[in-house]
Amino acid sequence: MNKLTAILKTLSASLPLLLSPLAQAQSSSAFVGSIGLPSDGGEGPSLWYQDGVANSGSAGSSFSLTSGGGKIAITATDYFGNANGAFGLLPDAAAGAAVAGSGGLFASDNNGTVVFMFKTPAELTGFISLFNQGSFGNPESHLEVGINNGWLRLGTQLGSIQQLAHNLRLLDTNTWYYFAMHWDLSQAANNLAWYIGQAGESQPINGKLTVSKAGSSNAPIQIGGRGRGSVSLGYFQNIAIYERTLSEQAIKDQFKALVK
Repeated sequence: MNKLTAILKTLSASLPLLLSPLAQAQSSSAFVGSIGLPSDGGEGPSLWYQDGVANSGSAGSSFSLTSGGGKIAITATDYFGNANGAFGLLPDAAAGAAVAGSGGLFASDNNGTVVFMFKTPAELTGFISLFNQGSFGNPESHLEVGINNGWLRLGTQLGSIQQLAHNLRLLDTNTWYYFAMHWDLSQAANNLAWYIGQAGESQPINGKLTVSKAGSSNAPIQIGGRGRGSVSLGYFQNIAIYERTLSEQAIKDQFKALVK
C-alpha cells in the first residue's frame, strides 16, 4: 500500500507538467480563433500578423511587414509559451516596420478596429511607438499607440488638434499586454473606445474619447516605431486590423481567451 501511495503521489505531482503543453495549446488556439472568427459573427481581420512578417488576413500576402533593412527579424517565445511565436525589431533598428502598400488604407477607414499583443522591454524610459498611421507632427492626421515613460499613451486627431493627453495605464517591464481600439466616425462624440489589460487579468480597463479622424489618408501603417525612430525593443504577436467596428463583447471575448 505504501508503494501504491508513493506512485499515486508521483503521478499527481507530474500531471500538471504533462498537461501544461496541452493547456497552452488550447489557450493559444482559443485566442487565435477569437481573432480570426470574432464572436460577433462579423468579418475577420484584413491585416493579421500572427508570428512574423506575413499577412494572413483577407487583404492578402502582398501586405507584408517590411522595414528597409529587414529589421523585423528577431523572434522569441510568445505569451503562450510557443517558441518563435512572437517577433520584434533588432536592437540596431532605426525605424519601425511598415505594412507594404498600406498608405492611406485600413486604419484610416471611418469604421475600424486595431488589436495587438505586446511585451514591454526591460526599460521604459522616453517614448517608444507601438502602432501608428500618421505620427505626431504630421499635418494631416494622427493615430498612434506608444509608451511614454512607462505609460501607455494614445495619440489621436480632433480637428486640427493632435491630442496626446490620453495616458491609459502605467505598464510594468517585461510583461505581456493586450490592447484594442475600435471606432465609428458616424458618431459625433465618444466615437473611439480603447481597451488595455495585462494578459491573464480577468478584464481590461477601457474608456472612450472623441476623434475626427482615424489614421492618415496617405501615411503607411507602422509597427514598433516611427519612420524617424522611437523604436520599441519589445515583442509583438497577433497584430490584427479590421475594416469594421468589432463589438465590445467580441473584444472582451478576445481578452478572456488569454486567461490560462
